[in-house]
Amino acid sequence: VLLPDDVTPFLDYACVGAKGKGRHAVFHCKCGLQADFHEAWRRHPELVENFLLFPTDVAAGELGLFGPERFIDRRVRPRLGDFVAVALNARTLVFPAERAQYEREGVARVGAHGSLTPEEVRIPFVFLETP
Repeated sequence: VLLPDDVTPFLDYACVGAKGKGRHAVFHCKCGLQADFHEAWRRHPELVENFLLFPTDVAAGELGLFGPERFIDRRVRPRLGDFVAVALNARTLVFPAERAQYEREGVARVGAHGSLTPEEVRIPFVFLETP
């Protein structure tokens, strides 16, 4: 899914991409433009249908997406940005330039991970106790 051009003007930085970051994207908004970013996001059905967008305070606090909130160091918290988008399916969020690069190279990107689909959260675990 391409990050639309009318969403990016509200951002200082977006951590998206085909190598997994687009499955759990982090957005840093320009000062005071958080509501504008959120509104621009909601105008795009492809974004709304494929990703859940949470304010980072909700993702880190109520939802615990980064683990227990008490363990999130206050020095790390600014790195988490203003919003987090979590993929609902196999789609990945990318910048147009990144998509064009992969299309030119003819490389299929398979195996992006980092969201909450069953395939991404069901991690096999084997415990072997030796005598």
